[in-house]
Amino acid sequence: MIVDSDTSPRIVAVIDWEFSGPYPTSSFAQYPLFIVDHPLWEDDNPLRQRNVHDQATFILLMREAEMKKDSMGGLPLSRAFANCQGVYLFEQALQYPGMFSALYPQLFAHVYGEERGFSADYYWALIENGMLRKEAQQFVKETEVWKEAFETLGEVLVSRNMSREEFGTVVRKYMEQFSEGGPVGEWLTT
Repeated sequence: MIVDSDTSPRIVAVIDWEFSGPYPTSSFAQYPLFIVDHPLWEDDNPLRQRNVHDQATFILLMREAEMKKDSMGGLPLSRAFANCQGVYLFEQALQYPGMFSALYPQLFAHVYGEERGFSADYYWALIENGMLRKEAQQFVKETEVWKEAFETLGEVLVSRNMSREEFGTVVRKYMEQFSEGGPVGEWLTT
């Protein structure tokens, strides 16, 4: 990437297309990760205060640079960075499902301004008693089926990236190795 191409051109970045993909423009307005709180930090983590200070400094430097480039432009980039927390939490929750339980309460609190306890209760109410109950139960059952098949047949025959159809073909081929009352046997009969 080259800036100031008309006056004094400078190379400021190299684009690496290896992990490229479509992203909303708001994705680019995120603090560098070294000044963002880790989702699993406790509320009293001493680095939180440092990050608040560093983020404020980052915004100040961005605002100064933006004013130099376009003093009448309304500072859209600085404002985007100052308001990037929701975008950051949302994208992290989608990209790293294993972190969802840590990120969801923070995202909920950011969007609705509620206490974290309510958001976690609401999430679990959806899973255990609400509209996602059936899907959650099915997921638990299918996890047990896969685990039994993996432990019985091994990773050569049962891999994590198999399609449902491929998995069905493999367990049917080796169905005599599974007990009738076990998860795979029950799954095969339904």
